[in-house]
Amino acid sequence: MNKLIKAIFILMLPLFAAPSALGDDRAVDLGLTPSPVYSLWTNINRAVIAYAGVRSNDKEWLKKLNSMEPNKFYNKVPADVLELVDEFSTKLNEVDEDGSIHASDTLLDGKLPNLLLSEDNRVTPSLVYLYSGQVLVNIAGDILHSSTTPIEISPFFVEYGFIGAPKTTSDVFGLVDLALRRLDEIVIRQKNDQLITGGGVQ
Repeated sequence: MNKLIKAIFILMLPLFAAPSALGDDRAVDLGLTPSPVYSLWTNINRAVIAYAGVRSNDKEWLKKLNSMEPNKFYNKVPADVLELVDEFSTKLNEVDEDGSIHASDTLLDGKLPNLLLSEDNRVTPSLVYLYSGQVLVNIAGDILHSSTTPIEISPFFVEYGFIGAPKTTSDVFGLVDLALRRLDEIVIRQKNDQLITGGGVQ
């Protein structure tokens, strides 16, 4: 299943990437804007709620988790978002039931050396997108691992179109922060032995 998830994400990349010539001797950015990154974190938030649903039967808690709203942030840059993505990824490892789901199967370890930074080594939305995609792959794997019944993961890999002004880096930061706050609630429940081990039924 991990290979299937990886294939889905890898096939998504050309949908968002602007044309660019890849060089072996320098980093090349994919040319992404914050909007596709926002789309990705919309999916990740949906996946966090789905993960909570396979780890708990507490309907009131799940309803509360689902009703949480993003906070408003201003003047954020991609480096701020990437730092929060890393924090989310670290916390996601805390709820990895057997400690090995994310350990051996990563998309970015040595696979995409030319797609990580801009020419002047600034963090870009493209870099945030790639690492966020790894997060989505990891949490989709957690859902599959934890659920005792078949569960469809393809809805977590859809592209969203947004009406109105394009999304900003601060908008993306707000969604990552929302996902992190939701994950904090799951971690608290796990530490209090309030989560189902080995899966549950949504």
